[in-house]
Amino acid sequence: MNNNTITVSRLVPQDEQAHILKHFYSEEVPMLRKLFSEESGQDMIEYALLASFISIVAIAALRLIGPLIVAIYEDIQGSLA
Repeated sequence: MNNNTITVSRLVPQDEQAHILKHFYSEEVPMLRKLFSEESGQDMIEYALLASFISIVAIAALRLIGPLIVAIYEDIQGSLA
């Protein structure tokens, strides 16, 4: 081992290491498991993606149909004049 290497065992006493590991496995690990197993946020993301897809399709359809609608109104205006 290189003399420049600092290990945790040199910085933290042995009994405190056990306390830190016990705290980590009893509180942080269950919290991480719960965080990765919950799906409530996933539904919101799916709805947001669906809404954005619908709006993109609607905008594209309006841009494609727009000139046709303008032509129809111009024909109606021409026949009324």
